[in-house]
Amino acid sequence: MPAAYLATLAADLLDAAGDGLTLVRTGHAPPERVYVSHGRPAVDGCEQLTVHADERRAVWHRSMPDRPNVPQTCLLAPVAVLVVQLWRCVPVAAEDGTPPTAAELDTAADDLLIDAWCLLTQLYGEHKDGTLFTGVTCRNVTFGDLLALPPQGGMAGWELRVEVGLDDAGP
Repeated sequence: MPAAYLATLAADLLDAAGDGLTLVRTGHAPPERVYVSHGRPAVDGCEQLTVHADERRAVWHRSMPDRPNVPQTCLLAPVAVLVVQLWRCVPVAAEDGTPPTAAELDTAADDLLIDAWCLLTQLYGEHKDGTLFTGVTCRNVTFGDLLALPPQGGMAGWELRVEVGLDDAGP
């Protein structure tokens, strides 16, 4: 693989996530800003879909166990941790302090739950089909829990960690 190996994996995940959040699938507009970031991106606007390397554990290494009749070679199995983040606009209090209506909050929650299900089913489907990542088999991919990103500054969303076993010797 070329030097862009990690960048390609991040772009593959972003493409798949974007495919899950189309108007046809969700019934509402896809995020306006879609990009890969090297680390946790700034959340400086609603309607944002990103993939970034986990800031706590971008790549970690698992030592391979010794096996009988195999010389010790100090093999490591590197694993990249990529994070999908989706941010959407949610209702906030009006300038006069009037809180959003229950109907507005309910609609925003419905849209976020629709996003969650469409995102997950898209990623799970591509994982099952072996098309989520170029050149990575499904046995080398592990999904973390889908976490709700609570409302802040008129935005809320979802975060999903995906661990990808790296099988590239490097450039």
